[in-house]
Order: sequence, then structure tokens, then C-alpha cells
Amino acid sequence: MARKISLTIPLEANPLPYQNQVRSKIQHNRDGKSYVKHYKTSKLNSYQTYIRLMARSAANRVGWEIIEKYFKIELHMVFKNRTHGDADNCEKSIMDALEGELFKNDKWAKDKHVHYSYGSEAKIIVKVEELVL
Repeated sequence: MARKISLTIPLEANPLPYQNQVRSKIQHNRDGKSYVKHYKTSKLNSYQTYIRLMARSAANRVGWEIIEKYFKIELHMVFKNRTHGDADNCEKSIMDALEGELFKNDKWAKDKHVHYSYGSEAKIIVKVEELVL
């Protein structure tokens, strides 16, 4: 039988998009060669850490084991207002945060549904189900 988990993550602000939260800088190695280093802003790091902790807490309560292969996921993002990032970019930051907590790798998402709506309180509702193929 397929395993399922469902959790709601309350947020103080709208879901955060991945885009515009990743920065790049040119660095030099010991040989003087230049390369570009990409890094996440502290705002994105804090946001993803919070999502990870909430997911880990929910997973521990039900004895959840990380899904190694195929799964389906439903993400519902509730925004407090109409000033928010692109839903696709918000989804990416959430999926990256859940990777390693509920599933091993987001590339194994074979069925993905992303919805968004508006409400008085921002939150993310996540439903994950293991697919047995």
C-alpha cells in the first residue's frame, strides 16, 4: 500500500520565490583562475530551513521514511495578498526545501499539482504520496 503524508505549514509572509533569491559572484582560485559561485540569500536559507523543520516534525510524528523513488505531490500555496512571486518559482523553493525530508530527490515527482489561492493567512499545504510502479 502506498504511503501518504499531509501537512500544513503556516507562514508569516507569502511563499518565497526561488528567483531573485540566488546571487552570483566571481571568485578566484589559488591559481588566479576566475569562476562564478552561486549562493542563496539568507532570507531564502531561513525560509527553506523553516519548511524543512516543519516537514521533519510532521514526518517524525507519523514515522515517515523518505521516499526513494517515484511519488506524487500536491502543493497548495495560500498568499495573503496579490503581491507575490511567480508560483513556479515559489514551488521550486518549496520542493528544494522538502528534498531530503519527505523524498530523496524532486526529480522522482511523476505527478505534480501546484495550486495557489488568496486568504487571510499565508500557508503551504503539502500532500505527498508514494507511487508504486
